[in-house]
Amino acid sequence: MLSYILVNNSSLNEQWIKQIAHLEQSIFNQYEAYSESNLRSMYLDQEQYGFIIVLVDQDVAAYLIYLKTLDHNEIMKIAVKEQYRRNSLGTVLLDQLKQENKTILLEVAANNTIAINFYLKNGFIKDSVRKHYYANDVDALLLSYKN
Repeated sequence: MLSYILVNNSSLNEQWIKQIAHLEQSIFNQYEAYSESNLRSMYLDQEQYGFIIVLVDQDVAAYLIYLKTLDHNEIMKIAVKEQYRRNSLGTVLLDQLKQENKTILLEVAANNTIAINFYLKNGFIKDSVRKHYYANDVDALLLSYKN
């Protein structure tokens, strides 16, 4: 069993923002990855953005970034460092966000079957489709989780 610590906005520090930026560059393509300056701006705007981080030995193993609104939270990004995958850390992140008792929204590329199956397994439902939303005419699926 993996031993980890959960961190949210109230105890977030700048060192972890740098680690997240590095992970963004290694996990996502150049068009999807947030830059360090984007992440820092979100970190400074804690009224609008939330971070949930899983730490393993002070190493960012997984993170979730979400947009806060009055009645729901929208997942902007969720990622798990490759060496920590298959340890249910994505589910840990979602469960933590679910504790806020708000509807959770997200969009995912229709061809990203791994992500879609992950969200469906965690109680999300398909709400609608945005046709030809992504490059190469890939649709976006809009999913939600209602508390």
